[in-house]
Order: sequence, then structure tokens, then C-alpha cells
Amino acid sequence: MAATRTEPGTTSVRVGVLTVSDRCSRGEAEDKSGPNLQNLVKSSTLNVSKVLYECVPDERDEIRRVLLNWSDVEELHLVFTTGGTGFSPRDVTPEVTAEVIERSAPGLSLGMLCGSLKVTPMAMLSRATCGIRKGTVIVNLPGSVKGSQECFQFVLPALPHAIEVLRSSPNVGVTHAAMQHVCPHTAHNKPVQDLSKVAERDRHSPYPLVRMDEALSMIMNNSNCLSTTVIPIEDALGYVLASDVSAKEPLPPFPASVKDGYAVLASDGPGERVVLGAVTAGEVVACKVTSGHVMRINTGAPLPPGADAVVQVEDTELLESDNDGRTEKKVKILTTPKPGHDIRPVGFDVSVGQQVLTTYQKLGPAELGLLASLGVTKVEVFQKPRVAVLSTGNEVVNPGEETKPGQIRDSNRVALKSLIKMHGFEPLDLKIAADTPLEVESSLKSGLEKADVLVSSGGVSMGEKDFLKPVLQDRLGATIHFGRVFMKPGKPATFATTTNGGKKKLIFALPGNPVSAMVTFNLFVLPAVRKMAGSQHPQLTKIKAKLPQPVNLDPRPEYHRVTLSWKPGEAVPSAVSTAGEVIERNRMSNSLGLFLGGIFALVVAGYIAQSRLPPPKPRIIGIDLGTTFSCVGVYQAITGHIDILANENGTKVIPSVVAFTNEGVLVGKRALDQAELNPRSTIYDAKRFIGKTFTKEDLEKLSSLYQFKITSDEKNNPKFVVESHGNVTLVSPEEIGAAILRELKITAERNITRAVNQAVMSVPAEFNMAQRNATIRAAALAGIKVVRLINEPTAAAMAYGLHKKERVSNVMVVDLGGGTLDVSLLNIQGGMFVTMAMAGNNRLGGQDFNSRLMSYLMAVIKDRFGEELTNAEDIQRLRQEVESTKINLTTEGAVVVKLLLPSLNHRDKHVIFEETITRLTFEKLNDDLFQRVLQPIQRVLKEVDLPKEYVDEVVLVGGSTRIPKVRQIIEEYFDGKKPNVAIDPELAVATGVAIQAGIIGGMWPLQVSALELPNHNLRKIQIES
Repeated sequence: MAATRTEPGTTSVRVGVLTVSDRCSRGEAEDKSGPNLQNLVKSSTLNVSKVLYECVPDERDEIRRVLLNWSDVEELHLVFTTGGTGFSPRDVTPEVTAEVIERSAPGLSLGMLCGSLKVTPMAMLSRATCGIRKGTVIVNLPGSVKGSQECFQFVLPALPHAIEVLRSSPNVGVTHAAMQHVCPHTAHNKPVQDLSKVAERDRHSPYPLVRMDEALSMIMNNSNCLSTTVIPIEDALGYVLASDVSAKEPLPPFPASVKDGYAVLASDGPGERVVLGAVTAGEVVACKVTSGHVMRINTGAPLPPGADAVVQVEDTELLESDNDGRTEKKVKILTTPKPGHDIRPVGFDVSVGQQVLTTYQKLGPAELGLLASLGVTKVEVFQKPRVAVLSTGNEVVNPGEETKPGQIRDSNRVALKSLIKMHGFEPLDLKIAADTPLEVESSLKSGLEKADVLVSSGGVSMGEKDFLKPVLQDRLGATIHFGRVFMKPGKPATFATTTNGGKKKLIFALPGNPVSAMVTFNLFVLPAVRKMAGSQHPQLTKIKAKLPQPVNLDPRPEYHRVTLSWKPGEAVPSAVSTAGEVIERNRMSNSLGLFLGGIFALVVAGYIAQSRLPPPKPRIIGIDLGTTFSCVGVYQAITGHIDILANENGTKVIPSVVAFTNEGVLVGKRALDQAELNPRSTIYDAKRFIGKTFTKEDLEKLSSLYQFKITSDEKNNPKFVVESHGNVTLVSPEEIGAAILRELKITAERNITRAVNQAVMSVPAEFNMAQRNATIRAAALAGIKVVRLINEPTAAAMAYGLHKKERVSNVMVVDLGGGTLDVSLLNIQGGMFVTMAMAGNNRLGGQDFNSRLMSYLMAVIKDRFGEELTNAEDIQRLRQEVESTKINLTTEGAVVVKLLLPSLNHRDKHVIFEETITRLTFEKLNDDLFQRVLQPIQRVLKEVDLPKEYVDEVVLVGGSTRIPKVRQIIEEYFDGKKPNVAIDPELAVATGVAIQAGIIGGMWPLQVSALELPNHNLRKIQIES
């Protein structure tokens, strides 16, 4: 069901950005104008609550389809097209727009033309068409980033009023009053309110009740990051980084000892050694360690010349000393050291050029310490907003003043300023404004000149002295986005924006009741100021808690103040209300004392009322972008069911393959099917390269493993060399990922019949920040905003419901996919996940099992028919049969391989090859590979010194774990403990990310979110095949 366009009393705007470009739609070029317009729209004064994005070729039907869908089905308020407005024969955007619109708006076109002509005479070649279809304004913009941005700025001043008029907004009257002339459509609204006429005040609020999610969306869409500044690291605690930080020198800068012991030559082995002397931290010695000699060394000290290992002091024995025990002369080495043992090599912690901190990372003590260790003294950060605090009311006096009859002391200002300080922001005290329009206006103006955010308390309800809203709207020209919220307490809470000094200012007019003010500050103001300060996750943390007694539900989402208490042995706390249920309901709007138990907002949502509504469509999708296969899923509200979505061919999992052909870009199975015929321009395994840098030598080695060519740019970023339309093009791993993600996005939108542009995505646990950021960039190229990245093992554990368990659990996740084996040991407690250790083999997976069977069948064919199979099409058909055979052998004891091989003419007849493959044959062919599955499992347990009996759960992930022999080997290793295979292993990660997407999207029923705690000592042990 489409959203309702006409919303009197609100001003949230839904916008669509349509890029029209043949090359961008095929993935041959990056769309820069579309994403730039999205950012411009979101940061503008339009109060955007939703932005849809799509990229289509210069085809009439495609352009028309999107415009009609966005106007008639999605009922957007505003649509911008970019591209296709020039003189090229394929530039048809204006013609299609003219066919779609019902009324033209030549003034918008003229405004853009006049503005553009002042910039360049080439603007005369633009043919932009603008107009209205139903309640949607459609504006054609040029295709270039510069031209589209300039034209957007030219028309922006007129757009808010145009949208208000189209949907009969109450703000029309305000705009017309400011214009000081009579306009043909002024009759929509009442005139500016005369605040002195008490009898004529509103008896019912003119502001509609908005849902909590809508209110938060309006706030977040209007909360933009502030500008950046450079400050010393000593002052940077709590700030958010505005640029990446890379190491200019390695850490450690020299080979350093990990332990107190002796620097030795590993080749000497165990035995007696002469002690040459000592080397301590901060000291560099010239003495060289030679055979038969050692040097005593302290933790952190540089390794002396000649030494290549360190033996800890516990593994030695003193044989001879001198100088009354002050000097060691001879020791005995009791162990056999290996080269590099207990040594941190140069750059072990941080290598030169390594990205150590990323944009949007919050700076805490550990981050600042890391910067100091690397010699960084200043950092670029986002400025923190200044927050002004104002109390209103004739009855309110300062805390130190004597109260007169009818007066109360002002607690709100002290509490709100303290909250602001507690969260690391600077409050500005605006004191108390009396209940007169003039004083309220004066205080608001003063605050808006000095602060980025203004928070007031009081004056927002229906009383005759509640002047905040009319003063904001009528006297300050502010846009009120909402004036009432469907919540308890805090119903009169108001959010508005205005422009002061060319800057956007946010205004939160909170209720005067102390409890309501505190609740609404935490729910509305705090996330906004966090986002303005650069935080990418500004929302409040949610945790699961138990209620010790039943709570009567209100139809409104209800926010109780509670204390949390943990009982010994329980991971989930109990939430105890700070007052009894009856007392709470009677005093909720009057007692600040009830808040003193803690400001943990326990959301007791009106589930009964919500459950009667039609289930909302998912807003956020979950994507598993795999090395070999990829898929997308959604979390369904109310039922809590996870749907892994099938594409138009009914397939839920697509190969992570992209092919570049003369007919266009192919993705998934279509790309895989033609791989043998187009090997040099069919790209797979792109995930292995994303976010990494390679030397030319590394790429030469890697290129030998693939049929396509790999090169690098000047920054050592890998590029795939492909040929399309006779042209050679360099394509990045991010662009390959974007093509796959675009395909998954299309699948999701077709299944849930709505546009989606947000996703939770999974990444390998060992991915560093550069790889994670590259994954986010790939999603952005596909028109997807990544709201959270989650580690693949964590996602798999969530799929099995392990995030709901209260007790502490050690979970082994074995992920055996098409090309890689990854093993992770997780420690899980009440929704908190810590990855304890990882190991893996990047060259072991289903493709390797297929290769063994493929080689076997190729040998059978050669032996039977006397010639090798060399035809690319026949080889591809055989390869497909091999994949099918492997899958069928998971459930059957034997499979017959039967296919026509036209390239083999045996006695002038086409050859039909037929061979029976038993499961036993398949297992013998791959026996050594199957046994290698245990190697990373054993290494992970050894890394954390955990006996296998202490593993509580073994979870299997990846399609290759369906193979019975793999399951058998793992079960036998864990002494009969059966692995958890309740969920399709190929879909487990996608299921987990879909659950997380549903949680972030606020879908019912509520679940515990996965909270991944960082393990800074984590490293992946790589086992070579």
C-alpha cells in the first residue's frame, strides 16, 4: 500500500533520484551525480524523510516505469532526474517526462536556465522539462555532477512551498505572510494566530500524532554532520574522526622481544650457552649474537644483531654466575626454539601505510593512545554541536531562589545541562523565559544565534500560555516537523528546524514535566546531537531484559524508568520499575523522583495495538555477499519469519560472478554459464581482493590462478582487466561487488514490492577496516546504505538463535563454502559476541572437491574415447554436471552422470557419455581434502588453549558442509557431538543478517541485537593447502 501523500500539519518530504545513463546502468561507469544529489537532498532544508534511488538506461520504457511508479504508487513529493537532457539521439528524458506530467512547471525550467547561463553559455543546450503529476513535482537536471548540483541549488528555494501547496500544508499561510502579498492559493489555511485572543486558541491540536519511528526518522533526516576541524589529540577524547589515519612509520619500529628471556640463534637448538650481556627496553646494543652465545633480553627490548628467536626465562636454567650473582655467565636452553619465536617483527602491530583509524570512528583512550604511539599529534574531527537549554514558564524560578505561592524550582535546566555534559557536549544556558510571546521569541533568537541545537522545556501543550509552537512557526519562520508523538510520556514533544546565519538549526521543544523532558531528551535529542557530531550509530543501545511482574500495556509505546539488576549466573538482567505499577501510572507525569533509579528506558510498546495493524514491509534487507555465492533475506514483522528471497528464476542463491560482454554486464548464473566461452572477462572471487593492496609480484602470482588478468593502479589497488564492446576497461573489486549487490537489490525490491536502499551486510571476521570500508563503498555504488556490518560467524550464530541464550557458551562456527574454509570460536553471552580465535584455508572448498571429480571424469573420457575433451562448451556442460552430482550425492548413494559431448565424434556418431559416481568414489577422490577441514579447528582450539570438550555448540555454515563425509569427520572429532544443522548451511549467514536487519529496522517481534565486542588481539591463522 502506498504512503499517504497529504499529511496536514507535517512537512516531511519523500524524494526520488533517478539517474538516466546507459553506461552507469550497465556498471561500466560510476554514477556520481545520483549519490551526490541524494546527499544534497538529505542535507537541504526540505526535511527529507525518505530518498529512493534508481539508475536506468536511456530507454523510454524504463524512464517511464520509474516516474509512474514513484508518482502513482510510492506517491513521492519530489522526483529529480539526472542525465539524458542533452542533444544526443538517446537523450530522451525530457520527452518521457513531458508524456508523464499532467501540468507543466516552466518556471522551474526557466529558473535553472537563467542560473546556468550565468555559469556557462553551454546551458543553452539543456532541454530540461519540469512539471507535476498528481501530487509529485518532477524536475529534470543535467547529467554532470557540477551541472546537476548547480541546477538543484537554483530551484531549491521554490520547492518547499511548491510541495506545501500541492498537499495543502498549514505552512502555506506562513510562507505567504512572509512574502507579504496575496497568492491565488492562500485560502488553504487560517491566518497567523493572534496569541492575545485566548478565546480563539485551538481547542484541539492541529498537529497529527506521529509514530515513534516516523518522529525519529524526521529527526535523523534533519541531523547532518557539522563541519570538520583539526585539534590536538589531547583534546580529542569523545570526538569522531573526519578522515582516515594511516601509519607513517611501523609499530614496532624494530624487532622486539615479546617476553623476558634470552635472545638466541634458533639453529643452535637446546643446550649450554655463554651469556654475552643484557639488552633492556630503550637500549640498542652493538654486540652480535653468534653461535653458542645468547643475550639476556627484557620485554619490549630491541632484538640484538644476529639473534632470530627469544626463549622465555622459564625455559632456561642458570649454570654459572659471577660478581656475587650480579652477572650471568652461562645458561642452559631447555627448549628447541624456532626462528621468529616470541619476537614481534617490524610492523607486526602496524605496518607503514596501514590504515589504523577510519572516518567516523569515535576517539576513546585506546584510539588516542594508538595515535600517540605513531607520532600523530593532531587529528581532523567533526565539530561537536553546541546545545542551548531554555526553560519556560512564569511559575519556574532558579534553584537558589525562594519560591512564592504557585512557583516551583527549575529542575529541568540543571538535569538537561547535566545530561548534555555527561554525553560529552557543551551546554549553553539560556536561563528562564517568562510566558510571553516576546520573551520566548527573544530567548529563542538568542539561543539560535549561538548554538546548533536548542532544547526548551515547557510551553508546548494546549494551555493559554503555551507559546512555543506559534512563536516558532509564525515569528521565527521555523518548520515544525511534528508537534505530537504517539508515546507515553512525552506526547506534546515538538521538533522544528530553521535557518540562522546560513546554518540549519535544530529545535527540540520538550514538555515541561521533568520526567517527560528527560525521556524525550534521551529518545530524540541525544541521537540527533550524536549524529551531528559524526556518529554513524547515534541511536540508543538496546538490550534484552526480563520483567519480574506483568505490565498492563497502553496502546501507545510506553517508556518506564527502571533499574537493572543481574542475578549471579544470569546473563539477562531484570528490569525493575522505580515505582509500583499503580503509583507509576498516577505519578508518571509528575515525579522526577521516579527517575532516580536510572535512566534505562524500558520500552513497553503497545504491541496489542500495533498487532492489529497490517504488518509493515521490511525497510532494511540482509545481504550475504559471499566469495562464491551471494543471497539476500528479509525479516518479516509480526511472524518473525526469515525469507531468503528468490530471483526471477526462482533461485535463492546466485553465483558471485560478473561477466562483461558485448551485450552488457551479466551477473550470477548467466555470467557463470558463459564463463568457459568468455574467460578473460568473467570475474569471480572479487571478495578476495576487495579493500586490499598488492605488489606487482603478488598480483603476478595471483594472476596465475585465474583466467582473467589482474593489474593494479598507482596506489597498488587491484584492478581486473576486462574487454567490452572492443574496449579494455579496468574494473575494481568494489565495482564487481556493486554489480552483484545491485542484482540482489532488484531481487529484494521485486519480492517485497517496495524500494529498498538500506542493508545489513556480513563480512568475514578477519576483515580489517579497509576491507570493511571497501565493502561499504561497493554497496554505495549499488545504491545501498550499509547500516551495519556484522561478522559472518556472528550472523551464523544468530541464525541458530544463539543470541537468545542466557548462559555463557563457546560456539565453534565452521564455514566451508565454495572456495574457502573459515573456522571461528565465539564466546556468546546474552547477545554479546566475542570472536576468540580464527583460522582458515583460503584454498579449500567446494570448488576443490569439484576439481577432483572433474579430473577423474576427464580421465575416464580420455580412456574411454581415446581423446581429451578440449571443447569449451562441452567442458562447461561437464562442469555443470559435476556440480549437480556433488549436490545430489549429499542425499543419494550414487548418481549417474550422463551428457552429450558433440565435440567428440566417435565413429561418426555424437558421443553420449555416461558414468555412475558413487558417494564412496567421491569420498575417496577427496579424502585428503576432507581431512584438512580439521586443521583450522585444531589450530583455533590450540590458540585459546580450550579443550574440545568445552565447545558447547558446533555450527555448520556454507554449502559444502552438506557433504555427509564432512559432517561425519567433524562429529567424530568432537567425540560424537552432532553439529547443529537445523538451518540450511548455505543460507545461515543470510538468515542471521536478515535477523539483524529486522532488529535495526524495529520490526516486531523484538529480538536481542547482536553486540560484537572487539578483540584487538585477534588474528587469523592461515593454513596453506
